[in-house]
Amino acid sequence: MLSDKLILLFFFICLSIGVKGQIRFEKGYFVGNDKVKTVCNIRNVDWDNSPSSFRYQLPGSNEVLEATLQDVSAFGIDAGNAYVRAFVKVDQSSTDVSSLSNGRNPEWKEELVFLKVLVEGEATLLQYKREEISQFYYQKGDSLFTPLIFKRYIDGNGQRAIHFGFRQQLLNDLSCEGISRLEIERTNYREGDLVRFFERYNTCRNPAAKNVVKQAKRNVFNVKITAGADLTMLSTRNFTFTQQRQTQRKRGFSTGWSGRGIFRAIS
Repeated sequence: MLSDKLILLFFFICLSIGVKGQIRFEKGYFVGNDKVKTVCNIRNVDWDNSPSSFRYQLPGSNEVLEATLQDVSAFGIDAGNAYVRAFVKVDQSSTDVSSLSNGRNPEWKEELVFLKVLVEGEATLLQYKREEISQFYYQKGDSLFTPLIFKRYIDGNGQRAIHFGFRQQLLNDLSCEGISRLEIERTNYREGDLVRFFERYNTCRNPAAKNVVKQAKRNVFNVKITAGADLTMLSTRNFTFTQQRQTQRKRGFSTGWSGRGIFRAIS
């Protein structure tokens, strides 16, 4: 029985590697420092982390060129993701639970990066991802990109805590009559929750406008090996959470096996 499961897991791993190897040039564009938009074919490697450069071909040419953060202000693939260049604050705080920092304030460092556009509208949601760093930003109109604050840290009592500062930001900057405080308090710091919130906000502010959700064509197969006790957060109505306040958690025990494969749809 175990051998059958291992064979199936190996199959999905091979499938993921094989399909992900189908990297090709796809129709896209980039905007240079001169603000001129150039149509081209971009080598789509389906970036897991935010890229610092990309390769492309101009129409009618087989020559492969490279563009970097210093060369372009934005680029995108027509049927995939779009990125914009920005000089933003990136929190350098450790996310490893064994080496969390003291204090709830983020440890900012300003960096020039490509932000992935997740939702476009009256309020735009963006993401920066690098290794263990995954941070979200928002922009209203032509304002600067503002980081949404979320940090795990050790409080003054030596307890692990979470600073949900982004919820206060949503409440202060992205309020709308159709969005309740409870809705904001139930929004978690992850892509799916934030995409839904920004779609809701944009629709609430302008029902006639269309949200543009930038999402690459990806098929995802997800299963995970689990064994031991689970702690599942049901909800929190606070902007800070500590281990001492665990009455809203549900404890359970689960076992299982599985594999994880991610592959792009090939058309």
